[in-house]
Amino acid sequence: MSIIYDALQKTQQHREIKQPLPGKKKSIFSPVRLTLALCLTLCAVAIVIMAFYTKGIKRPVTPPPSTVMPMKNIPPMTLNGIFFSSQYKIAMINNHIFQIGDMVNGMKIVDIQYDNVQLEHGNHRLELR
Repeated sequence: MSIIYDALQKTQQHREIKQPLPGKKKSIFSPVRLTLALCLTLCAVAIVIMAFYTKGIKRPVTPPPSTVMPMKNIPPMTLNGIFFSSQYKIAMINNHIFQIGDMVNGMKIVDIQYDNVQLEHGNHRLELR
């Protein structure tokens, strides 16, 4: 009986040695976690800096010379439909789908409302209904 008792005592002592003390918590700051946190922080800072410096840069948008036409030479356009979603405003003109900023027959779509589409060419504005 004493052999079993001695073996049981040794196992209990071995378990007590491996278990952490009840008042002491395991550290959550391991070297891997610290390195990962540092990398993520540096990436976030780099993104913020790039966004700040590129915010003011605007490239001029000029249509290609072949699409610029005088107002009197623009072919007739038919508004076939207007579609709205939470993210997009889409107009169907001459059976083709366009968004704000797209070019249609040399005119740029500047606004899409629920009942009309505003197009612009130089100083001239055209409203399709």
